[in-house]
Amino acid sequence: MLVIGGTQFMGVHTVELLCKKGYAVTVLNRGVTPSPFGDDVTHIRLDRFAQPNLLMKVVREGGWEAVVDFVAFSADDVAHVCRAALGPGSPPPPFYVFISSDSVYMACERHRIDAARAAGRGLDESDAVRETSRAGIAACRTRDAYQYRYGSGKLEAEEELGRMAERCGFPSTSLRLPDVIGPRDNLGGFLGLYERVARASVGCRVAGVADGAAHRASVAFAPDVAAAIVALLPLKRKPPVLHVACAETPTVAELVALVAEARGLDRPPKLDPGRRAPLLSVDVGPVDVSRALACLPGWRPTSLADAVRATCDWYTVEANAAYTRRLAEDSD
Repeated sequence: MLVIGGTQFMGVHTVELLCKKGYAVTVLNRGVTPSPFGDDVTHIRLDRFAQPNLLMKVVREGGWEAVVDFVAFSADDVAHVCRAALGPGSPPPPFYVFISSDSVYMACERHRIDAARAAGRGLDESDAVRETSRAGIAACRTRDAYQYRYGSGKLEAEEELGRMAERCGFPSTSLRLPDVIGPRDNLGGFLGLYERVARASVGCRVAGVADGAAHRASVAFAPDVAAAIVALLPLKRKPPVLHVACAETPTVAELVALVAEARGLDRPPKLDPGRRAPLLSVDVGPVDVSRALACLPGWRPTSLADAVRATCDWYTVEANAAYTRRLAEDSD
């Protein structure tokens, strides 16, 4: 089993669970973050972006059952893995798990997102249809230029995997994740929320949304992502795309209240519509996880309240908060 990335956040949860389930795991990354695994896994130090040919050699010659990729952001990134796995003389290609994002919807036709919101439903995996009109692309960029670029790159990667499946039968699943919380967070969004609920107010403004406090969204729990990956491995028919998230779809106000409760506060702070809501990256609303529930045997997401509580408990140790701050600063 090859895990690209693997020493931060969701990668750590995934490697730990794979090892617990008896898989032999090799972790490939730059070696910047110290590995928490000791001798339990094999380590390959390699920068996949600066050394794509070496990455392809590792993929081609490893005889992997599966490759889990936490650090692919474009069609070129996934194409290196596909080409290596499908090259002349290569063994049967490994199953490839691509970690995608609900940011893909920030590069998609907006009428589908608006229709889901109007119907009071979460986004279906099939709602990710790329926006191609000039006016639509301009609107996407105006809404959030960074999320458009990031989501467009992730969507390009998903599209490339779809083409490789059609042409060559390359087996893959893209896991589309909303904002993820949990111990070992490396981005700091939840830490910001955790710290702000103890103050007088928390921002609730969501760009493009009239009432930010009432805006609904999805949240994923890092151990649930790891469990979904492990549940995928034995499936004979791999779904091309799955949403992975907690089943609940809280409003910003409800999420703030859950954090306040987990911190033992008497009441949640006031919501300030003039300041941006912490944690939430996109304005597309919640995602529907019914497909994952139907096709992943034994997978059930952690309740949002328990996920929030576990994450808050982790941050009660100041060293853990410092760990997240350091990694978040390094990613800026």
